[in-house]
Amino acid sequence: MSNIIGKVGRRSWNVRLLNIGIHIILILGSASMIYPFLVMLSGSVKSDLDIKYYNIIPAYFHNDLVLFQKYLQSKYNDRTIVATDNLKEPVSSLEYVTAPLFTSETLLKDFNEFVSTPPKEFNYFFYNLGMIYEPGIYPLMLRKFRSWLQEQYGSNLAGLQKFNKDCGTEFLEWDEILLNTELFYNRRSTGNYRQGFWVKFLEFKEKCSDPFTRCYLGLDGFFIEVLLRDAGKNLVSINRSLGTNYRNWEDVVVPERYPAENPKLAKVWATFVRNDLNLQFIKADEKALPAYREFLKKRYSEIKELNREYNTKYSSFSDIPLLQKVPVYGAVFVDWADFITEKVPLDSLSIRGFDYYYREYIKKKYSSISEINKLYGRGYKSFAEITLPVNVPVTNVGYMNDWREFAAKIGPQKIGLSRNSISEYRAYICELYSRDAKDKKKVDFASMSKDYNRKISKVDDVPVFQMFPSNDTEKAKKDYSSAVNDKRFDKMCLFYDVAKLKPEWLSFLSGKYKNIDELNKNYGLLYKSFDTIPVPMKEWEWGLLKKNKGKMVKEFMTRNYIMVLDTILLNGYAAMNTLIFCSLAILGALIVNPLAAYALSRYNPPSTYKILLLLMLTMAFPPMVLGIPNFLMIKRLGLLNTFAALILPGLASGYSIFLLKGFFDSLPKELFECATLDGAGEWTMFWQIAMTLSKPILAVIALNAFLASYSNFMMAFLVCQNPKMWTIMVYLYQLQQRSSQSVRFASLVIAAIPTFTIFIFCQNMIIKGIVVPTEK
Repeated sequence: MSNIIGKVGRRSWNVRLLNIGIHIILILGSASMIYPFLVMLSGSVKSDLDIKYYNIIPAYFHNDLVLFQKYLQSKYNDRTIVATDNLKEPVSSLEYVTAPLFTSETLLKDFNEFVSTPPKEFNYFFYNLGMIYEPGIYPLMLRKFRSWLQEQYGSNLAGLQKFNKDCGTEFLEWDEILLNTELFYNRRSTGNYRQGFWVKFLEFKEKCSDPFTRCYLGLDGFFIEVLLRDAGKNLVSINRSLGTNYRNWEDVVVPERYPAENPKLAKVWATFVRNDLNLQFIKADEKALPAYREFLKKRYSEIKELNREYNTKYSSFSDIPLLQKVPVYGAVFVDWADFITEKVPLDSLSIRGFDYYYREYIKKKYSSISEINKLYGRGYKSFAEITLPVNVPVTNVGYMNDWREFAAKIGPQKIGLSRNSISEYRAYICELYSRDAKDKKKVDFASMSKDYNRKISKVDDVPVFQMFPSNDTEKAKKDYSSAVNDKRFDKMCLFYDVAKLKPEWLSFLSGKYKNIDELNKNYGLLYKSFDTIPVPMKEWEWGLLKKNKGKMVKEFMTRNYIMVLDTILLNGYAAMNTLIFCSLAILGALIVNPLAAYALSRYNPPSTYKILLLLMLTMAFPPMVLGIPNFLMIKRLGLLNTFAALILPGLASGYSIFLLKGFFDSLPKELFECATLDGAGEWTMFWQIAMTLSKPILAVIALNAFLASYSNFMMAFLVCQNPKMWTIMVYLYQLQQRSSQSVRFASLVIAAIPTFTIFIFCQNMIIKGIVVPTEK
């Protein structure tokens, strides 16, 4: 501002007040843009899990639980069900995953020892490779897989072509190489990695031995998923339908063998083994051999036919042994799958998954279950450790029953209802005032209006209370109390002030239980036997995150930017094309526009203002109006997919010529007269006088040319459809079509850096060029 207002003007109070007012308006305007900018900057280092929260500082910077949830999303390849089942916490979203209740160094040490020295039966079916897939993002291990391939084949196009030839693929760019999530516990996942691209992936997977990137999948979690599908929607309904006594999800352990003592559970187990579980985890003993031979005998009329399909030399069906190792393809695989599904005796089967081998390891290491409970720090040590949940804890039957009993004890005055109870609450009140027991839609709104002391004529007028209506009518209080005690509002009830209720909660628990051990047993927090010990997957994942916290935070902060930079720097020639395009555009603008403006200013032809008017008229039309004519003209000239197609349409600018003419007109004519007397030619005067004294305005012209060329997307996309000629903006557009919102934010931040940098370093020159024509 000091460059615009002179020293004399600054002494006037009117000018000072005007100056202060302008600065206040500018500060307020900039402040209104700071928050959205910071939200975008914060969003550029987020993922789909936390992008919906408009916080300036991402929560995972300071909240370990949020970081844990993001870590699980990335490690389990955005498979919420797989992650929550494996952690034995079947919630609808990873946002609801909680931190482990108990953990200990001994537990983590034992589990690390187990996975570092696995039994010989372990193979690639027992774990998935984590961080290989996330919608719209290139996770850590996907990037490492591409880098690993490029080290072998080369990062250029020739290397990609060689890779395509070796693996029978047809990728056009390295970015097209993507990986799918493995789900090996499922019957549909055969694990056929015997040819082409998947041979390379399996080789890479087996090289990645760091537990941080491996997802060891237990079968207990998959069994929970089947129970929720076939037996009930929660622990209570599952126990009721199967006659089981699961106290929490950790109690749910898939039986190793057919549970004949519980027919209802046995039915679910049979479905699980016959139809759902991957064949690699199912073992059959000698009891199944006669049935297997009989099955093959019915399928193949002669042993010759079987030998031809199996490529074997059995002399009779009685020579066929029981299958010990299940193949992943071929006739043997198909027949074995059909045998397991249709004919195998269930009592001959056993399940051998990750969970089974872990429990076998624990049995060998420890002599008693009480020793494990002590070393692993299982159970609460005192009542003071037990928190009062805001909502009913449905994942633990004992905990849930205590919560409900406590809620009934303290009464409806201290119980609230969640926001999602609005429609259900109105429907409940309408039922209370129904005039017809058979038709609940016939509501006596007149009586309701009288009882509630307000006009109620339709369902939407029914008042909804999320806390006890202590200041409302007696009927409103009675109906609210009735609602919170109704089973349909069971999951909608909550405690708003748990801190205030905590003393009453602890008093309630200490009065109900003789000691803390009794509570631990009721809640199922202590292991009962070696056969029901759950895999401590949540505790292990939490420990891994704690150990690699810095690495994970760095990954989340940089991966979106890495994806954008890989796209614009390594794919094709985007960066080089943009640099050439911008350089030529600036050079052309600094030659063509000054020459035209100099001619109009120096020679002042009679039609000067008509020419200027014609040039200024071009600004009245949006650039897209000229898009089709420009495209057709460039096409007829045969210039498509060339730099000429990019540069020629914007080479001359009416606005730039207008600015330059005004600047040239302000230059003293005596300078040109003196130069003429000294024998200077027109070119010398143009270059040595006009151009030298016009540096500020030329900086503005150059900046405008850079901005126009750098941000040019539509014309660049239309006239250069060959990917080899794409600029950064075209590549970013293509990236944004397939990327997540957080990556799009990162692309906007990176795209803004060049223009922002130029403005920071050239702002004084720009202001001088626009406002104050200087004389030298």
